[in-house]
Amino acid sequence: MNKYLLSAHDKLLITQSITWLKTINEAQPAGSPQIYPTAADIDSSALFRRIRAGLTPMPWAPPTRHGHPAYDLIEDARSEHPTDLVVTGDPDHVLLDDASWRVLARDNSGRDYRLAFGNWPLAYRACAHEVKRWPELPRDLDQGSAQELVRLGDGRLISKEILRRERDETRTQWRLRCCSPLNERLYLSAQRLPLDSLGNCSPEKIHDGTAGKPRVFQCRPHAGEAWLLFALCQDPWTLITRYLALPIADGVAIDAWLDRFRNGESPMEFHAKAKSWRVYEIADDGRPLSAWETNRPELLQPVDEATTT
Repeated sequence: MNKYLLSAHDKLLITQSITWLKTINEAQPAGSPQIYPTAADIDSSALFRRIRAGLTPMPWAPPTRHGHPAYDLIEDARSEHPTDLVVTGDPDHVLLDDASWRVLARDNSGRDYRLAFGNWPLAYRACAHEVKRWPELPRDLDQGSAQELVRLGDGRLISKEILRRERDETRTQWRLRCCSPLNERLYLSAQRLPLDSLGNCSPEKIHDGTAGKPRVFQCRPHAGEAWLLFALCQDPWTLITRYLALPIADGVAIDAWLDRFRNGESPMEFHAKAKSWRVYEIADDGRPLSAWETNRPELLQPVDEATTT
């Protein structure tokens, strides 16, 4: 028996380590130097623990809740999540469960925010709701001594005197959910592609739209081959646009594609035999942020905020 052969456990650990290194380096801006974790990083990385548990790594650091990764805010982004919102002295940021979120917009009452976290392209909505301070009261609340103790559903003990006094009081509860038209499931299941250079997504020719807001443009995202990028949807709060990229091969009727696009047809229909689709996400200032390939066209359809729970 060859004593140098690796065990199945060794091979799995190496594979997981490679996935970890690949994930953290792909999350860096294009052109950034490679990152090599230290021994301390190995012990402290929530991402590495997630990979070793057999779970899909996320492309960017997830939101946190009291210092711990809140993966549910991405994996179950469209549900409402109770949260504690604290306004800070910085008007551009608020704290949600002790984590700093960027303020994209707020209403005049300060009870409705649009927010974003870290490098995620998604906008979230945080709304204030008035709820009962004590939603579950005992049936015999008005019976017996005021000093009698009652055990609440969460295990706390409290006197009937307090419940009687505060039974009609309300408190403000914040609820958070994703409101972006960009489908977040793309980030959890699609293959991430490398970005060669920040300048490779610069428009060579704009076929529809303006220089500041191109809807269809030609570029060379990977030096050499020309591609045509069609805007699928834009997050109105983060101003990040998701583009579908189609190769400009010989014989491609670009004018026909443009006519179909302007008439409301999805560019995903332009290649009838396509089995996978490549997309790029580009910031409002023209910076390419990420590139993806997926065989699930439903992930590229805009999400209607009105349909989310």
